[in-house]
This record gives sequence, structure tokens and C-alpha cells, in this order.
Amino acid sequence: MKQVLLIITFLLSTFTLAAQKKKVAVFESFGTSVTDDVRQAVVDVLEEGIFNSKQYTVLEREQIEGVQKEFEFQQTGMVDDAQLSKMGKASGADYTCFASITAFGSNYQIACKLIETESAEMKYSKSMRTKRGMDDLGEVLEFIANEMFSGKDFKAQQAASSDILCPKCGQDGDEYVDAYISPNDEEATTQTNAITLCKSKGDDWYLPNKDELKAIYKNQQQIVANGGKKFQRKDYWTSSQRNNYDAYNINFSTGDLEYYAKTSSNVFRCLRLP
Repeated sequence: MKQVLLIITFLLSTFTLAAQKKKVAVFESFGTSVTDDVRQAVVDVLEEGIFNSKQYTVLEREQIEGVQKEFEFQQTGMVDDAQLSKMGKASGADYTCFASITAFGSNYQIACKLIETESAEMKYSKSMRTKRGMDDLGEVLEFIANEMFSGKDFKAQQAASSDILCPKCGQDGDEYVDAYISPNDEEATTQTNAITLCKSKGDDWYLPNKDELKAIYKNQQQIVANGGKKFQRKDYWTSSQRNNYDAYNINFSTGDLEYYAKTSSNVFRCLRLP
């Protein structure tokens, strides 16, 4: 009799724990250049992260697809948090997980967010880019999934205070993308040293090339509005070389492209792709 009671107690506790788990609906949006294999990999890793968390349950894909049809959700379109909240409610989920996948050359930009369906409150937001294409796609996805479903009460994450948004200043292949720029002018130095100092900030930091610095010049008012310090009317180094002895810079008084000996001393700012 005791064994029967123990089994019943165990089953009841198991059902209670299952009932307490929050349900998550996973939706995704992907660009036309993203293959179905990549899209499926993103969904699979996120759903695995939900399952492994032991705190959430993932809704079946058939249920998700039904809601997508009901809302005429276009996977290549843009959706706001309010619509995602409604889609989550329609699917019976407590949370809506939304993943956006965009291809930039051979790399991928993965942006994920977790929204509480009842309040439409953002609980988590993360954007990361692969560095080796398909080779590190799994690593990036696993990092996001593990962090998102760790059980912590995340708030929407923003760039660190030392990173200032630079609209359409970063160049990835033939695509111009939003990047982050160092908030202040770095102390004047040689072009070679400027390249080294930018790299020392981290793997993603670099000295912008002449095209990127031209974009920075055009967007300097917006950069200042985002919290960056005002640019000086001086020459700023680029990473672009004219020859073995000279490198290009942009005059922030006129916007003209010029060049100086690499051993000359100019100010600079560093750029970081998201």
C-alpha cells in the first residue's frame, strides 16, 4: 500500500511540475538569402534550449504554423512586439520567442527576443553575428538559447554605455549595417598604432576604412545624438592605405578624403560590428 501511495505521490508531483512550466511559442523570420537548412537549425537549437531548461515547454510546430496562417504571418516580413504577443496568446503560450535571421555575405546575424504574451513585456533581447559562417553558427545559437532560457529574469539588453550606435556605418561585405563606434576621439597617433589600439579593444573592434569613415562623417550628428562626443574639425585616420608609406584620412571640417604619411599623428575612432 505504501508503494502505491508513493507512486501516486510521485506522479502527482510530476504532473504539478509539468503544469507549472511556462509554454513558449517559437516564431522565426528569415531573409531570402537564408536557406531552409539554416532556418531549421535556428529553430531546432532554440527549441532544444527550451526543452533543456526544465522550466519551459515548447509548443508543437503544427500549432505554431496554424497561428501563422491565421495571422497571415510572413516569415520574410517585419513584426512588432504587440503582434508577437497576440500570436503567442492565440497559440496558448505564456511567452513568445522570436528569432530573426539575416545573411551578410557568408555570415549570419541572429537576433532573438522573448516576450511575455500577457503583458507584451520584453524579457530578453540579444543580437549576435557569426564570424565563421556555418562553422560557428551552432555556437552562437547555443549561447543565445542557453542564456535566454536560463531561468533568469532578463530585461531587454542594450549596448554597453561605452558603445555608441553608428547608423549604417559598418560594412560587412557589400552590405552596410548598423555598428557601434567608440564614444570619444582617441588620442592622436600614427596610423599603424591606431589600427593596433582599435584591435586591443576586443576581437570585434577595428579602425574603419575610408568608406566607413565617410559614412561616420555623414552621420556624425546622429552619433552625437546617441550619446557620442562631438567630432573635432580635424583629420581622422582610416585603415585604408594609399601605398606602403601613406594612408587615407578624412578631414572632418570639409569631409574631404586626404592622405598623410602613416607616421603622421592624427586622431581616430574605432568601430565594432554588432
